[in-house]
Amino acid sequence: MLARAIRKGKFIAVGWSIRSFDTVIKDEDKLFERVTKKIEAGDIFLFHDTCAATVKILPALIKQLKRDGFAIKRLDELLNIPAYA
Repeated sequence: MLARAIRKGKFIAVGWSIRSFDTVIKDEDKLFERVTKKIEAGDIFLFHDTCAATVKILPALIKQLKRDGFAIKRLDELLNIPAYA
């Protein structure tokens, strides 16, 4: 049913390669350690905007990613599609 809804709505299914478990991990240090353990180019992070620990670690995560030479891109840029089409 999900595949049919995606086709019917002409959506693009996108998965993540780094699942943060931020709805379960409330400790900021543990969350940061989990998501920074094995980062590779092209990784897609799954975060939830309702988790306080996520909001708190984002500045440090962005700083580390940039320091390590990674670029942060929106999905619409990566897929070369209009945002919110």
